[in-house]
Amino acid sequence: VDGVEVFVTKYDILKEYSQGAYIIDIEDNERLIKIEFEVKNTTNRDVIVKTDSNIQYILSSKQKYYPLVTAIENDIIFFEKNIKANQSKKAVILFKIAKSEKLEELRLEVINNEQKKSVLFK
Repeated sequence: VDGVEVFVTKYDILKEYSQGAYIIDIEDNERLIKIEFEVKNTTNRDVIVKTDSNIQYILSSKQKYYPLVTAIENDIIFFEKNIKANQSKKAVILFKIAKSEKLEELRLEVINNEQKKSVLFK
């Protein structure tokens, strides 16, 4: 959408994630990674932002990891929000990864058709 920018703001390593009655937990050999985004409307008008179902999110290091499909309210995979002019909303994505992965080698790749963006986490 023109006039909308998406930024990774932070990531957290969690033992579980819950929202209301919805809980995601992990096994002993796993880590749960929560990546937060800011979805910003840079225009002077309200916009409805809906993420494209063709977008792929891949967290990679030694292996490739695909996001958990969740029912959490602000999951970026199913994000559809009305964002007021010059305002922003938060979105998240969750991944389960092997505990053996080196966190300093994690890279989030966002692929939409021919376009690809990467963020390296340190």
